[in-house]
Amino acid sequence: MRKTLLGGVALLLVMVTLLAGCSGTPRPPVGKLFDLDAVVTEGITVSQFEALMKPPLKTTGILYPAQEVALVEGGWKVVGKEGGFKPGETIPFRVYFFPPDRVGTQYYLVFFDGDSLIGKAWFESRFAIVVEQILRGEKLIK
Repeated sequence: MRKTLLGGVALLLVMVTLLAGCSGTPRPPVGKLFDLDAVVTEGITVSQFEALMKPPLKTTGILYPAQEVALVEGGWKVVGKEGGFKPGETIPFRVYFFPPDRVGTQYYLVFFDGDSLIGKAWFESRFAIVVEQILRGEKLIK
């Protein structure tokens, strides 16, 4: 009886440990955008943000400079600098741009004021393409 009870307790401990390991926030570094979104917090630096990603995920993101980034009426306003920034010029904002993991899913953008993360957002592909053109400093064709 005692051996059965100890075996049952041991089995229960193993199950609880496995369940605890499978739930909650993913552990960095992560390899998927949705996991990255779960571990990103405001105020972290660009280098801290990059440390949250596995190398394959890092290679999919592009860090763009921006003239202005602001949260306006529940949406993000992003202003690039036409023609881009010159070497040595102060870059006030930066935006990390990630294409979707799979076709048909959303793009992921992370916004930095200087070196401090100020927000993140998911965008439909039709909007993300325009945002990327703005960040590249390209003139938009209407």
